[in-house]
Amino acid sequence: MLGLALISCNIFSLFIPLGLFLVFVFDYIPKSDDYLQNKYGEQFTVYKQKTKNYYRLFGKSTS
Repeated sequence: MLGLALISCNIFSLFIPLGLFLVFVFDYIPKSDDYLQNKYGEQFTVYKQKTKNYYRLFGKSTS
């Protein structure tokens, strides 16, 4: 979708990938982190400490 928006030079076509990105960063990732923390507890905490957090600039920090 992003490629089509760039090829067609249509500014409105960029809203779909941008919207999906924002939903993913601000809604899906935090909910997934909360779910995994509740399900796995200490194991997930150790996992979070060992892995990088790529969306820290956009959403809440989960570290």
